[in-house]
Amino acid sequence: MEPQPSRIDWLEVTAQEREDYYHKSKNLLDQLQVPTEVRHCQKFNCTDEKDLEEIENLYAELTSALLAAASSAIKPTGKKNEGKFNIPG
Repeated sequence: MEPQPSRIDWLEVTAQEREDYYHKSKNLLDQLQVPTEVRHCQKFNCTDEKDLEEIENLYAELTSALLAAASSAIKPTGKKNEGKFNIPG
């Protein structure tokens, strides 16, 4: 199981880590598919259960992709949170 990520000071991230994070996150995000229901929903305060579920699923996939990219591109600093990963937030 991967360490639980937390915030990181972007000033501590190397240029190479930023570049790796950019490419890895772009690759993972490009693989995501936005469900038709989400793309076509026009309601500002939509209450359709199926639409809401699709939005929640998409949010989970987006955050998982970004966390996975960060975990593989950015090394733990060991400075904060007693060795836990410090991921951009």
